[in-house]
Amino acid sequence: MTTSEIVRDARVHIVDDQPANIVLLERLLRRHGVRHIKSTSDARMMLSDFAQFRPDIVLLDLHMPYLDGFALLGHLKTLTPATAYLPILVLTADASSEA
Repeated sequence: MTTSEIVRDARVHIVDDQPANIVLLERLLRRHGVRHIKSTSDARMMLSDFAQFRPDIVLLDLHMPYLDGFALLGHLKTLTPATAYLPILVLTADASSEA
């Protein structure tokens, strides 16, 4: 499988409470050939969709209402088998050391 085929077939889940960020990320991913994109602005929805969508990577905002990115990371750890690897790319404007 070539790199472009891997990228095209990747399952990317975007979690960000800002619709403009979601639109931008989806456009960038589609421009580069990614076909399987799921997006949500409510992190709680990601938890219910996780098992069915089975993302290869998660693009995650940290500061969201209801369930923030830090809490979602904890939930994803319990949902991901110990033998599996789930890359998570944190996208945030937060420059604090905690982030």
